[in-house]
Amino acid sequence: MAKKSTQISFSELNDELNKISPDGDMLEDCEFAKIDEYIGLGSYILNAATSGSLFGGIPNRRSITLAGEQGTGKTYIALSACRKQ
Repeated sequence: MAKKSTQISFSELNDELNKISPDGDMLEDCEFAKIDEYIGLGSYILNAATSGSLFGGIPNRRSITLAGEQGTGKTYIALSACRKQ
């Protein structure tokens, strides 16, 4: 007998969680989750890769992590962000 897959939307999940704790809210609806300011990285390609916008970059006032293999440019990205700040 195959298992029946049930899918629930985020809004339905949020409604159920609000029954348990009415003080919670979905992150995308929260005022603190809105990113209104970016730090450009000095390259349109890097901006697009990190934020999805040519004019974006790294979100300002956010904690981020740069991870990857040695020699892939993590320090370059960090120093570019510091230079633009």
